[in-house]
Amino acid sequence: MSAGPIIGANISTLSDAPNTKNLPGLSIGGFVNYSVNEHFGLGAKLLFSQLGSPYIGNTDITRFNCH
Repeated sequence: MSAGPIIGANISTLSDAPNTKNLPGLSIGGFVNYSVNEHFGLGAKLLFSQLGSPYIGNTDITRFNCH
């Protein structure tokens, strides 16, 4: 059995929305792998990612936090 963290960064934007720009975000989570034998195993991941975009000329930010 093995387990560990997943940590990363991403850059997102809303593709069809006018007056938006790129927004950096964080991705965090973890994984677990379990090997039944040498040739077969099971794995699972849980990941949280910050996505969205700020509007140019405005202080509003639209965030889509995905699990």
